[in-house]
Amino acid sequence: FFMNRLKEKDCAWCKHTFVPRKAGKPQKFCSPTCKRESEKDNQILTSIIKQTHSKLKKDGSKNITWADILNELSS
Repeated sequence: FFMNRLKEKDCAWCKHTFVPRKAGKPQKFCSPTCKRESEKDNQILTSIIKQTHSKLKKDGSKNITWADILNELSS
């Protein structure tokens, strides 16, 4: 029991504790569903950032920072 507790990780998506598989790449997610949901949210966020970046460039901004993008998203 104690050895398994040492190997437990928190899922990068849902934060549930799980014991990762032993082989292959280090496991970040507790299930394929959590991995898919994380990837889906990353795609949405990437799309929003790209659209905001394009809008700021059209408005004449040359050096766009993360702060610029966050300000645009919060307005």
